[in-house]
Amino acid sequence: MRTSSFGYLQRKSFVHRLNPLTKFTVLILIVILAVTLVSDIIALCIFSFLLLGFIGAGISLRYAFGRLRRLLTLILLIALVQLLFTPYGAVLFYLIPPLAPGFGPFLPITTVGISNAFNLAFRLINIVLASALFVASTDPSRFAAALTSIRIPYRYGYTLVLALRLVPLFDEESNTVQSAQRARGIPVDQGVIRGFLRRIRYTFMPMLFSALGRVDSLTLAMDGRGFGYAPTRTFLVFPKFTPTDWLIVIASVLLTGFFLWNFLFVTALPHIIG
Repeated sequence: MRTSSFGYLQRKSFVHRLNPLTKFTVLILIVILAVTLVSDIIALCIFSFLLLGFIGAGISLRYAFGRLRRLLTLILLIALVQLLFTPYGAVLFYLIPPLAPGFGPFLPITTVGISNAFNLAFRLINIVLASALFVASTDPSRFAAALTSIRIPYRYGYTLVLALRLVPLFDEESNTVQSAQRARGIPVDQGVIRGFLRRIRYTFMPMLFSALGRVDSLTLAMDGRGFGYAPTRTFLVFPKFTPTDWLIVIASVLLTGFFLWNFLFVTALPHIIG
């Protein structure tokens, strides 16, 4: 039976040994660069950096691109809209040529449209890959301890940890429910609209009842262990900032500041397309 494809993957790699706050800081900076800087060259640089991050973490690129598979249709649809409905720039060709005098052409494919589609697609791809790398290389317990070490109340840290813990469980449970439905001969993937409705009926509803039961069990477990009784809590291991962590954080902040400064005050960003 297929197991969950989300969540923390235990490895003994350089990326896994970094402080969770270091990886979280780099994640935030990558998202800022991906959203702010509209440049295909920078987008490709971020994409290459993330692929090197997966290799450095000992995580296969198949896992990395598997995260994109679920959102690939949405990403391609958004890029297609940008491609078809951007009238600016040099026109390369028209999808619909002139059909009669005074009628057409329509849907011009322009250099700016290609550039916008490429940039927008890689923005989403880079954000998804950066998030997947952080989740796959960060132990939720160490992340909670790291948040507590910088004086963030452990209740808030536990909220993030709970999300990181439960998403893989729900994904695995969804796989189990779908496998059980197939074993009973229930076709949940036939057709687009019909398959969607069947999936809601035979997968979403069992998952909803299971989630409610899990929430009840989790609430009882937290009450039984006195969660929230004390203003602070203890951890077995507190992740510490090493010189390597400080070097990565400082270099990431300076590099992000350099790109943003050049984008806002110095010169236009370089482009391959458009």
